Amino acid sequence: MQHSTDLAADIESLHIDRSPALPLASLGARLGGHVFDTLSFYASAFAAVRVLGPFRELGPWGWPFVLAVPMLNFVLCLVWGQTLGKMIAGTRVVTMHDARVAWWQLLLRYPAWGLGVLDLAFIFDASRRPLHDKLAGTRVVTAASSAHLYSG
Repeated sequence: MQHSTDLAADIESLHIDRSPALPLASLGARLGGHVFDTLSFYASAFAAVRVLGPFRELGPWGWPFVLAVPMLNFVLCLVWGQTLGKMIAGTRVVTMHDARVAWWQLLLRYPAWGLGVLDLAFIFDASRRPLHDKLAGTRVVTAASSAHLYSG
């Protein structure tokens, strides 16, 4: 039996098309969802501070109130692939291979999301993927096209 020495040819013969098939969310939907999520975070943090006092005085029981919206959005995204803003905008987070996102991918998304404008600047390239999507290996698609990933 003769073995091929052309590794590139061997790999090409095994090629499977794994390019994403679900349609990307529009730029307007991406921005709308992002703005809603950002404003809801600041509104919840502001409300917590107004009710519980300044950040330095919140104590261990105050921080869950400040972080309520990010924690809710994490759970919603894990279960349905959508934050509150994505639900309103009609978008959903999926992997680069159009599968459900894993918890660790969501954990990678949040720190970069906190970079604000720097993170958002990346949304204007052809892939419409801000820095937090690039770091986590995720992308945002239309909710209607990806509902089957999160049902049942």
